[in-house]
Amino acid sequence: MIEHNKAVKRTPRRHHVLLREKAAEDEMSGQLTLAQRAVGPDGMAKPKELIEIHEHHLLTLQDRRLYSTLIHLIWDDLGKEQEHVVPMKLLRGTSHESNDQIKAAAWRLLLTGVVVRIADEAGEEGTLRCTLISQLFDLDEDNTPDGNLRFWIAPRLRKALLNSRQWGRIKPRICFAFSSKYALTLYENLCLRINRNNTFEDWSVADFRSLLGVEPGRYLAYCDFNKRVLKIAADEVNGLSDINVEITPIRTGGRVRGKIEGYRMIWQVKTAEEWKRASDEINRHSAGRHVRLSGKDQRETVAA
Repeated sequence: MIEHNKAVKRTPRRHHVLLREKAAEDEMSGQLTLAQRAVGPDGMAKPKELIEIHEHHLLTLQDRRLYSTLIHLIWDDLGKEQEHVVPMKLLRGTSHESNDQIKAAAWRLLLTGVVVRIADEAGEEGTLRCTLISQLFDLDEDNTPDGNLRFWIAPRLRKALLNSRQWGRIKPRICFAFSSKYALTLYENLCLRINRNNTFEDWSVADFRSLLGVEPGRYLAYCDFNKRVLKIAADEVNGLSDINVEITPIRTGGRVRGKIEGYRMIWQVKTAEEWKRASDEINRHSAGRHVRLSGKDQRETVAA
């Protein structure tokens, strides 16, 4: 079980450690330059506004990976109102998608409306209903060997991303290891929170389902939601990432059979040894991974 706390007591440390903490605080408060935000030793930066999106249940795992990669690749030019051109060969990832698959994912990004929480010019919070890319252009004949993906970002969304003050460091190697879109969404939300002093957060049932991108009307019973969403997502994050997570229902009227009013998400950074085991699993062939992560193979070995 993961221990959680509301505040972490600081103790005197060496100067370079304090500097590293200051850099993390600067990143959380939006003080880094755009170039520093985009690339770092701990992965690519992704704005809070793109991590905590809602009504994104129609997007697939491939769609989410593609969009994160696109934002990362165009970051230096995100402040310009222009067409963005990205070579297809940079978007194929580890699963070697074809150009047609990438274009199909981009088409879904163009057609799928999402809800993004942003602040306006006066700093007032509100919701922006938009698509993650606003236009998509395809040449009838593309003479480049691999082709390009050409697209635009809506002006208001682009401005909100540039002015974002909270970021999560996303490791692409981990993202491409997930087989569940819920695991990817859970991991990104944990990356957004991992540098905070508190190590847990409570959600209502509706907000947590929306955050993970669960389709309305699906997995309404807790047994289905736990089996099809929570357990798979937590197993993959715990088995393939550098973060440990535990998700427990918040009940009223009894800890076992009481009505579920929400969910508590608890997290902690893995130790070096834990991260090495997860990294080794990423390097293994994915065949049999679900069984290994769920612990079924270990239980069967013991039973035998």
